[in-house]
Amino acid sequence: GGTAKFSLIAVDPDGKREALKGAQWTLVKVERNYQWYRSNNSWNYEPVTFTKSIANGQVDLNADGDATVSVPVDWGQYRLE
Repeated sequence: GGTAKFSLIAVDPDGKREALKGAQWTLVKVERNYQWYRSNNSWNYEPVTFTKSIANGQVDLNADGDATVSVPVDWGQYRLE
């Protein structure tokens, strides 16, 4: 286990930083299994991906700096939404 740390900023449509109060975030764990099947006398497989929300919260972002979100995680692939 470890800690995943993310630096967050808010930008306007022109790419300039802006303040954003109460930005909601969700950390999602992405897992992949493989499904085996038989077709035309041969074995094939396809990945089956599923996600699980493991943490969420709110953070205030200001125009002058960034905010940090830290979440304890296990080994694996994650996505911040």
